[in-house]
Amino acid sequence: MGPATCKSCRQLIFWVRTSGGKNMPINFQPDPKGNVTLARQADGSYLATVHGEYNAATLPAGTTRYTSHFANCANARRWRRRAGNGA
Repeated sequence: MGPATCKSCRQLIFWVRTSGGKNMPINFQPDPKGNVTLARQADGSYLATVHGEYNAATLPAGTTRYTSHFANCANARRWRRRAGNGA
């Protein structure tokens, strides 16, 4: 889970795969208010689970949370339809 850099805003991100099989950029730093959790897979990659607002509020204390980079990138709209192509 090495860092990458967003081509638009230069913020550190990393790429994860969602349970739906799509690549999603995640902000590199954990966010206690985030709604994304990660599960390490046998191959060392991470599978992202995006929790709805209600589910995120009920995650156990100490759960490391992240935020999709689409939530705060100034150019998210430009990249959203091309997710996985190196935002």
